[in-house]
Amino acid sequence: MSLFKMAAPVLGAAVLFSAPNLNAQTCAITPACTVTNTASATVNTVARLTLNVIATDLGTPLEVDYVAGHKDVVGPIVTVLANAAWHVAVVGNTATFGCTGTGCRAAKPASDLLWGTVAGTYAANSGASATLAAGSGTAGTVQPSFYRTNWALGTDTPGVYTLVLNYTLSEP
Repeated sequence: MSLFKMAAPVLGAAVLFSAPNLNAQTCAITPACTVTNTASATVNTVARLTLNVIATDLGTPLEVDYVAGHKDVVGPIVTVLANAAWHVAVVGNTATFGCTGTGCRAAKPASDLLWGTVAGTYAANSGASATLAAGSGTAGTVQPSFYRTNWALGTDTPGVYTLVLNYTLSEP
């Protein structure tokens, strides 16, 4: 007799007697009985940051803007959707504006672009990270933003000035 033929009945019996009980819970008492089932879910953090535009035109400063020392424009509208506490921080991607054009000011600091959440009030500059908005779980918090660019006749020479701003959504 082969080894397989001899081992087959033993293996079959082992599988038969070691099979797990397929009935997790049963109930047989009358008139009533109860069995339970636990339902569970793992909930991860869900958060989304949306800006209503991908670029903001800071405008072309006119003489009146140079005299005032600044030009104000409406910035992007920020929307946050989250199921946990969150905050949005804003900072310039670089320490200085990019500049193209002959003779333009290559070292215009990012801090010359101020921003705020109320028109006319600019508490933060783009040279340092600061919180634009914060909250707890929300189905859609909307926060407008406003920009003020400082302009000086003696230093801000003709050219195209650009600055990338990073809006970062994170947990506090």
